[in-house]
Amino acid sequence: MTTNPRDTPDLPPVPDPYGPGLIRLTAHRGSGKWRKRHKGKDHYFGNLSDPRGAITEYIRRWPEITNPSERPTSAIRLFDGFEAFLLEGRRRLERGDMTDGRLRSYTNTLSKVANHFGSARPIEEISPLEWSEAMHECFGRSAPTTRNIRIQEVRTTLTWIARNMGLKTTAGDAIRPVPMRVRRRHERLKGPQLITPGQIRKLLKVCRSTEELGNTDTAITEVSILLAINAGMRQADIAQLTPHAYRRDQVATGGIRGWLDEPRAKTESPRRIPLWAETADALDRVLADRRHPELLLVSENGSQLVRGSTDLIAKRFARLRARAWKNPGSRHRSISLDRFRKTFVTVAKKARVDPPDMAPNARRLIAGHTTDDIHEAYNQDVPDSAMRQIVLHVRRWLYRLPDDHA
Repeated sequence: MTTNPRDTPDLPPVPDPYGPGLIRLTAHRGSGKWRKRHKGKDHYFGNLSDPRGAITEYIRRWPEITNPSERPTSAIRLFDGFEAFLLEGRRRLERGDMTDGRLRSYTNTLSKVANHFGSARPIEEISPLEWSEAMHECFGRSAPTTRNIRIQEVRTTLTWIARNMGLKTTAGDAIRPVPMRVRRRHERLKGPQLITPGQIRKLLKVCRSTEELGNTDTAITEVSILLAINAGMRQADIAQLTPHAYRRDQVATGGIRGWLDEPRAKTESPRRIPLWAETADALDRVLADRRHPELLLVSENGSQLVRGSTDLIAKRFARLRARAWKNPGSRHRSISLDRFRKTFVTVAKKARVDPPDMAPNARRLIAGHTTDDIHEAYNQDVPDSAMRQIVLHVRRWLYRLPDDHA
């Protein structure tokens, strides 16, 4: 926002198509915008830093201001458009077509945009340059991948409004995807994202120590770590498992004692996971203490582990990291369950699978990945042995066991 008159760029000399002389707009430093008064009311036209954009907006909007009867009768406020979209989202949630997390993400994104513009602002009055500024102000400090998700959510919302409410929006290039090369570069500059066996064993050791972790639920933290490296599960995957997913075996066979068999909630892609004996034992310790009719794992008081922006697994894992590496500057404190997933997939690719052509499908089935290969998507017969060989390879890597260890 401009506060010094000398900071305000000069208004370009452009003939006024609606009157004699040049277009004359006044700098209003209180709002940081150009303005012009009509019948005692101020009307604003873009930021002081963009006089040409303000002139463009003035030329487009002035006829509607001076002749209200020419204003489109279908003028829709930003609030009305966003609220209609979120209402449809809530209906989709009830039908099972949208997850609670996705709806909350849309809600948070649209709230930021509405706060930026003001919810009463008519959508058709917002120029492409204003949309560009909004995307920068609201999400410009986010990582490229996150920024791309937020822009996509805005683009989806505006497309839905145009399709269902008869309004053509003019966001222009402001809602174009973040270039893939920018996202790749960001990932490259983050450096290696893999975790070593020693780091995982240290986390498990500290988690199992007799010393209390404050208000941290050690049982949930331990089972989360094991599910993360046993099958590459993230927090949301763990939190959304249902009691029907867990098939418990009484005894371990070759290092495996039980299965998780349930589609991945995020994508509904099939997911089957042979559980290490260590993972199944950790699950049983939690289930001996608490049960829930709809969720396999819940907090001490029976609440959902991940809901919207509340992530109890991540919070407890952060406390565990701080206890494992007491130096606040330690790079190991940046370890996340997302890195466990990357590590699992990387190590699993080196597993020897018989027959070898089953390896890709078996890995996808464990990780819950979708496939664009229609031939593979129709394959309904991935042998259990292939999946067991993969997870046991990761188990040997973690615990430094010989290849013939059972």
